[in-house]
Amino acid sequence: MGLEISSVYPREEELVTTPAGWEPSPKALTTGVLRSLNLSTIVEETKRSQASFLDWWANIDPARRRQLERRAAELREMAPARRGRPPIHMPEHWMSVAAVADGAAREGLISPTAAVKKFFTVNPSTANKWIKKARSLGFPIGEEKQ
Repeated sequence: MGLEISSVYPREEELVTTPAGWEPSPKALTTGVLRSLNLSTIVEETKRSQASFLDWWANIDPARRRQLERRAAELREMAPARRGRPPIHMPEHWMSVAAVADGAAREGLISPTAAVKKFFTVNPSTANKWIKKARSLGFPIGEEKQ
């Protein structure tokens, strides 16, 4: 499995007008964007998906069953089971944390940390970590919304 990236300069007659609501030019594909892709996860998920497909195909094509099952087993060995603990909090949780913290920051009566601590009944340390995580996910807390 590989990834090939190349530049293509279309001839003038191949240029197409930009549809309404679309950006006029594509965003740059930078090394930062490529680094943000979790390629190992994409490859592992693809291998598991292909193995499941081969299992299904083996049930339909008895003549090639052994060959298909063997290939599916190889793919499963190449794609180890997912490691680590699944996320405890769903996106809705972080949205709630951001709403509570943002409301407190805007009103100015109580600090965002104290508001999250009180609302969710957690330690101040946990409240701070949650606010930091909500900000890292892009929720504006105490900032002007655009």
